[in-house]
Amino acid sequence: MSNINLEHWFPTTIGYVDCPFLKDIYDNYGNKIKSIQFDEAGFSYTQIHLDDDFKKLNNWITDNVNQYAKAHKFPDLYVAKESWVMNYKKGGGQPWHTHAGSTISTIFYFDVNKNDTGTKFRSPTYNDILNPLNISPVDDEKSDKYNELTFPTCTYNPVQGRLLIFRGYLEHSVKNKASDDKRIIFSYNYGPKK
Repeated sequence: MSNINLEHWFPTTIGYVDCPFLKDIYDNYGNKIKSIQFDEAGFSYTQIHLDDDFKKLNNWITDNVNQYAKAHKFPDLYVAKESWVMNYKKGGGQPWHTHAGSTISTIFYFDVNKNDTGTKFRSPTYNDILNPLNISPVDDEKSDKYNELTFPTCTYNPVQGRLLIFRGYLEHSVKNKASDDKRIIFSYNYGPKK
């Protein structure tokens, strides 16, 4: 029996990094958020990437996005093209979606409970219709059936001050909140600087 060589060519890459200065900005940013108008779902299309009051965080997020891009050998410098704030209410969530039109997207967990529902990402090859793993609906999510080559989804639990960085085409969702705990996140979409 020979030893097979496996090369991983097309992984889904999600970056994460914790903000080293969250304590320094938390109160100031929290007060700014109180002045933001949210719709019934807790959404505000406030362009925080353009707000000088968020400059320290915006610069840190952009630096990390460009490290992520550099790891992919993307030749361009990336800048935020749009941003928004979500203040999830009990029962609120997000269905599966992508950030069409963006190269790189981020989620920054500003004020969250670590026991709250996580952000779930779906593999671009989620629907393998030939079912080589012989999975039934009751097997979905059982990790002993999968490995890094075949996981259909992964979940990142919310960590206050954590930034997630991912490609804009990657489907993701958030299950509906079951509690009244805070869940305030900032999202940014990035594209190449023109």
